[in-house]
Amino acid sequence: MVRFLFRDPAARTLFVDWDTVARDTVDALRLAYGHERRDPLIAALIDELGAEGGEFIVLWERQGRITLTCQTFEVRDAPGQSLVAGTAEPGSADAYRLALLRVAPPLDARLAFTVCE
Repeated sequence: MVRFLFRDPAARTLFVDWDTVARDTVDALRLAYGHERRDPLIAALIDELGAEGGEFIVLWERQGRITLTCQTFEVRDAPGQSLVAGTAEPGSADAYRLALLRVAPPLDARLAFTVCE
């Protein structure tokens, strides 16, 4: 569907609110990529659409980036579940960006995170 959405002009007529669908699709792809960085199919799709430029790359690059140091905690009452807590270096630009998330409107809070160090 992602290829159709960004490559086929018919997608703009099929989806009445194409802009919203495109933005949400890129956000979902970014989330999937964040969870499955080693998945060659997701990486190839991103590389392929990114190389073409256009609206995909504009939407992909509008995301911010915050680097966090993370700790993972197992949840005893939920086997297979874990809690990940991320912190930024105090006084860093990343700490400033993270603090902005507390006051930013929800639509401005769409950020991609690097893999925790």
